[in-house]
Amino acid sequence: MGSAILVVGILGAFEMDKGGVRIRADVQSSIYTWEVTNISAPPITRFEISQHHGYYFLGPNGWQVDADNRSFRAWTSDRLRALYPGRTGTFSLRMSSGGAVLGAVRAQVGFESAEPLVFDGVWGTAAEPDNVVLLVALVLLVIMLAHVLLVARRDGARTAAPTATDAQDPPL
Repeated sequence: MGSAILVVGILGAFEMDKGGVRIRADVQSSIYTWEVTNISAPPITRFEISQHHGYYFLGPNGWQVDADNRSFRAWTSDRLRALYPGRTGTFSLRMSSGGAVLGAVRAQVGFESAEPLVFDGVWGTAAEPDNVVLLVALVLLVIMLAHVLLVARRDGARTAAPTATDAQDPPL
């Protein structure tokens, strides 16, 4: 079982430990960074995390990096560059503003000689839910409708009630 620690406030980071590996996610503006620390697992040779609208992907020195519109992957086949116990690798990306938000995503850590370890709920870039976009549009529509009704009611009240000057003017 993994444990998750949410560090709120100044740090703005998220940490999760599982199977001898710690992932620390840090978000600073549009830059997402994951520090993967091997505490007591076999050598780590692969890292993959779900992503949405990311670019400028970076991995540890000597690791290969690849990405598509669903995930960011980094790996090494060089045993000397693997993350042995006590070592940390840093992976990062920049997020564009095209419909991506901070969300809980899946990360996977691969080993040289063991089954991969899956982390659910790591901070990352996620697609903005469609229902949020629809909710914002609906709220704006309701505000606009309420505004039109209030203006019409105010204008109707002005034309129906005589003003003080109307009562004083003699009829023509």
